[in-house]
Amino acid sequence: MPFLERTDVILARRGFSTNKKIRRFLQRNVFEVNGIRILTGGTRINLFEDSITINGIPSDLRPDIYIMMNKKSGCICSNNRDSNLKTNPPLVFQDIPQELKDEAEKFNLGTLHTVGRLDADTEGLLIITTNGDYSHRITIPEFHCDKTYYLKLKNPCSEEEQKEYIKKCSEGFFIEAEHNYTSAGYKPAFTCKPSVLSFISSDECTLTISEGKFHQVKRMIKTLGNHVSYLKRTVMGNLHLDPALLPGQWRHMTQEEILSVLK
Repeated sequence: MPFLERTDVILARRGFSTNKKIRRFLQRNVFEVNGIRILTGGTRINLFEDSITINGIPSDLRPDIYIMMNKKSGCICSNNRDSNLKTNPPLVFQDIPQELKDEAEKFNLGTLHTVGRLDADTEGLLIITTNGDYSHRITIPEFHCDKTYYLKLKNPCSEEEQKEYIKKCSEGFFIEAEHNYTSAGYKPAFTCKPSVLSFISSDECTLTISEGKFHQVKRMIKTLGNHVSYLKRTVMGNLHLDPALLPGQWRHMTQEEILSVLK
């Protein structure tokens, strides 16, 4: 399935014109897609496959970069190091080749950034892209992008405890505020939305949530009376982590995978 985007959004993101002046730009310039002139900003085009010319000259409009990474433990999801940290952990972007960063700059694609974040000690599915509109849509609370995590518990649960955990997660529950004097700082109280918890064994389970509060999974399990000893994100929307990717490895996403997160 092709990944289509509005012409006006693409042109504004690439700096050809502002959103308010796209119509004038299309009227004053011959913007053609597969030989057909486009006059309305709402026309959807496919940067991966369509042939685009501007005033008869082939355009260098490139599709944004979309990466699926299996984040390894110990890396932080940032472009820059936090000066407040006592240690000097590696950044996830250190595993991205410089050629890709140069491509993003050369074709005015924007800055490579992570779609949301994973804690330093959390592994698994991480999307990295240059498309800010795409990442914003996925991360805003109104979109409700489901995320599934595989976790190991510090303390094995009896069948009764499993039933209790599952019931509480299905209903949602209150999580108290936390405050410490590390870089994490203050963690406000909130009521988590209903979620889906499924046990694989007495100390292994999967948890699907539709929101992404700071340290949410760990705080949920702590409130239930247990602790997370291992955490890995496996699914975002309908996008599943490629099992062929080892920790720290990445690959480009297909158009179908790009769309699957939005479904």
